[in-house]
Amino acid sequence: MLGWSAEQLIAEARQETGLADFGDGRFLDGLRRLVAGIEAESALSPRGVLALRERMRRLLRNQLRFRADLAAYPEILEQELRAPVFVQGLPRVGSTKLHRLLAESGCFQSLLFWQVYNHARVPGVAAGMEDPRRADAVEYIRWRSAQNPKTLAGHYVEANEPEEETYLLEYTFSNYWMTGYFEIPGYLASLADADHDAAYLYLRQALQYLQWQFHRAAPRPWVLKSPLNFGFEASIARNFPDAKFLVLHRDPVKVIPSVTALAGQMRRLYCRDEPDEPHFAAWALPEYAAEARRHMAWRASAPAGQVMDIGYADIQDREMEMMPALCEFLGQPLTVDAAAQMRAWLAKNPQHQHGVHEYSLRQSGLTEAEIRAAFGPYLERFKAYLG
Repeated sequence: MLGWSAEQLIAEARQETGLADFGDGRFLDGLRRLVAGIEAESALSPRGVLALRERMRRLLRNQLRFRADLAAYPEILEQELRAPVFVQGLPRVGSTKLHRLLAESGCFQSLLFWQVYNHARVPGVAAGMEDPRRADAVEYIRWRSAQNPKTLAGHYVEANEPEEETYLLEYTFSNYWMTGYFEIPGYLASLADADHDAAYLYLRQALQYLQWQFHRAAPRPWVLKSPLNFGFEASIARNFPDAKFLVLHRDPVKVIPSVTALAGQMRRLYCRDEPDEPHFAAWALPEYAAEARRHMAWRASAPAGQVMDIGYADIQDREMEMMPALCEFLGQPLTVDAAAQMRAWLAKNPQHQHGVHEYSLRQSGLTEAEIRAAFGPYLERFKAYLG
């Protein structure tokens, strides 16, 4: 039992911030469904109950402060977002590496972890003062690493380094991300009617807000990345009509076991019982196969010149060889300085420096034949990138 409800969290966030306006409040229904689903279907540890409560309260506090700033500074939503770059694909396809490499080039602006972990300003922080949001992010990372050091090998984060916009999309309560932490089949079923256009409108406004906070003097295109985006390119394009998409591909026989093992490590942060990886894999296989089908359906009408396909091996083994063509596609020719900065980042960030992320097909409970059957059309369409 959690010992608290979504309504209690909402009341506490309002009392703590002195604010009441959640905007249209549509995300609150998702919050209620998520909390109810975790209560009914997940077995949390005592520390997991406490950590979940603070996680939800953080999201609510940020929502209230975000809406207050939008009301006080309407010019936020007048921020012009230059053509953003979305690094796309299934999970575990090399997107983190490509995203961070592009962020190092100096041609783009990226989201830092501490900025997405708490995207709303904290009142009373004057110019020149240390932003308390940094310390909050550092403390979360310290907690995460202490509870399960193996999460570092799966997805390493630092407070002042580029991070994915997953942490912004979390505020919408309209995607599957929380199943990486909790067993919530009922909540996942409720997402069938989720409004993804509204979720990406929220992302657009959050990016305008963060640009207004940190980049308004000299804005550049955002470089973005989240596995949650794959298969929802139509909704992204309606909210970001000039976006460009870098789509990475990797054999799903590697992808599904890898993401399953990562979910197992993440669930250990909150849950009491040992993760049931085959159960998670049984959900992940049809979910990610459906995303691949939606992506291919969108590609049938996507404007020419909006998408570039990249193989996993290109990013793992010859990233700097393919970078000139990639940057040219993005309209940002690779300069000598940008290439040097990327090479310096690669030298400082070798693969497996934070440990080896261990996974296997056997551990997932699936067979190669099952995965290949589910992804048949995807494998045929992108076989040139899967070698």
